[in-house]
Amino acid sequence: MKKNLISVFFLFSLFIYPSSAVAAPVPAIDYQLPYPGILPDNSIYPLKVIRDKIAGFFIKNPLKKAEFNLLKADVRMSAAISLTEQKKSVSLAMTTISNAQDYFSEALRKTGEAKAQGIDIRDFVKRLVTANQKHQEIVGEIEKKIDKKDKKKFELVKKRILTLSHEVKKIR
Repeated sequence: MKKNLISVFFLFSLFIYPSSAVAAPVPAIDYQLPYPGILPDNSIYPLKVIRDKIAGFFIKNPLKKAEFNLLKADVRMSAAISLTEQKKSVSLAMTTISNAQDYFSEALRKTGEAKAQGIDIRDFVKRLVTANQKHQEIVGEIEKKIDKKDKKKFELVKKRILTLSHEVKKIR
């Protein structure tokens, strides 16, 4: 009888205070990604990559170069979203995310150089933190959309993005 009374009380409390029984939704990260433009599955995509490499070559200020690399990382993440939504190659989407992480890693390196040169990086580091959180969110969303057979390969992508998250914290 006592167990039944406790059970009824517990169930009753769920109806009175439903918010305490349900997990709060995770808010989306407020960070806008740029339009991806030409996707990696397009035949003229290599021209876009060459253009980006040439443009990046001429940027000498380390903070400006870091900003450029972050933009390229964001464009690649946006492209990975588009590839996934269009049900294109999961392998290509993972390669695109890996390229985004390469650009992000380079942005971190250039941010460190800017800091060493005495350039104020505080605002940019805040952008890097937010961008990394958004990239983690995107990787999580993409992971939900891929088949189980591809999830093993996706673990490496997730581990690297977490490593980058720790590196961002070190720069502060």
